[in-house]
Amino acid sequence: VAELDGQELSATAAGALGHAIAMQAYLALQVHDLGRARELAATAATAAGADDPKLPIRTAIIEGICDLLDSGTSSRASMLSLLASADDHLDETYSSGYSNLTYLDVEQRRLADATDLLGKSIPLTIERDLPICRVWQIGSRGRLKFIQGDWDEALVDSDWVLSEHSAPLARTWPHVVRGLITLRRGEDASADLDHAWELACGLSEPMRLLPVAAALVEQAWLTGNDDNRLAACRDLLADAPKAGLEWARGELASRLRRLDPSFTAVDVAEPYRLEFAGEHEAAADMWSTLGDPYEQALALLDTGRPDPRRTGFDLLDRLGAAGTAAWFRLHLRSKGVTNVPARRREATLANSAGLTARQIEVLALLRDGLTNAELARQLYISPKTADHHVSAILTKLGVNTRRDAVRSARKLNLIA
Repeated sequence: VAELDGQELSATAAGALGHAIAMQAYLALQVHDLGRARELAATAATAAGADDPKLPIRTAIIEGICDLLDSGTSSRASMLSLLASADDHLDETYSSGYSNLTYLDVEQRRLADATDLLGKSIPLTIERDLPICRVWQIGSRGRLKFIQGDWDEALVDSDWVLSEHSAPLARTWPHVVRGLITLRRGEDASADLDHAWELACGLSEPMRLLPVAAALVEQAWLTGNDDNRLAACRDLLADAPKAGLEWARGELASRLRRLDPSFTAVDVAEPYRLEFAGEHEAAADMWSTLGDPYEQALALLDTGRPDPRRTGFDLLDRLGAAGTAAWFRLHLRSKGVTNVPARRREATLANSAGLTARQIEVLALLRDGLTNAELARQLYISPKTADHHVSAILTKLGVNTRRDAVRSARKLNLIA
């Protein structure tokens, strides 16, 4: 820009220059250099003059993401308003805004908002034939379902993304999600987590490096195996920016504390802060409200009290986190705890309707006439997730009502 100052450019050249600078702004945003990202976005916005209608949208999206990282929800409404203006002519520019906003909704644990927005944006990427954005957003949906405890559906999304010919950036989350589910189920997750670490290191972006580092530390904790990357994971936490990364910092810090009980950290999201302060039940309540049953279970198990501990084991067993539950059972018994709850019986997965274990659980509760809100409370999931389970059950059984689903399930001997 300095070299071209004072020179007249054609509209085409000016537009190309503006978009090139906007790309630099986006890359600065990805490495969390928010000041430079804002500066470059402002330069890009003026580079093309008034001849390129897409460039102001592109730079406004970048500035909006910077605001979200700085201040969270307070700037989300303006981003939604900007994106809503594109409903009739959605293209890659607008859809990338949805991709980044839904990513941040998941990252900053606005899970209900993420569910609603992905439910709108993914169909748009299919309708308007935007495959890059579709792959990215399905990867984000996989991570969302993973956090919410719907691991089977998270694996469906992750496997789909990894089966596609997609950019490396879109493959990081699916590898992390698939690796962590495998790990928590008590199986070898090293292949997926190694792939995720390689991709994250190649990108050098804190938003992706921190969660992958947390996954590696969790692997070391649950398996008891040393990992020569642990020192790099600790250094990441010390050097990582703070704005907008409180959740990723908290997750990594909490996993490092599993390896070293004296480890502490600041600038982490509130439920992690509560855990570091020893307020485990308050943290568990917050995780429950947010809709993250795995973190809720860990907080309950850390209370040291029998009743919350029993609920924590129950949550892990419902999730199918056999590896994590086994670690805690072994750890407690080694400490001389005698009333460690036994593992829950697993519902059979083999049935003629093809229902999952969780769907069988939901069916049994439908028999008792529970509403979606009551199902959610009983199963420690969100009402939205409960609604998805009920819809899936009706579809698989080929019926239209809950009552008919119960009748069909009884005929198939799926429930008593």
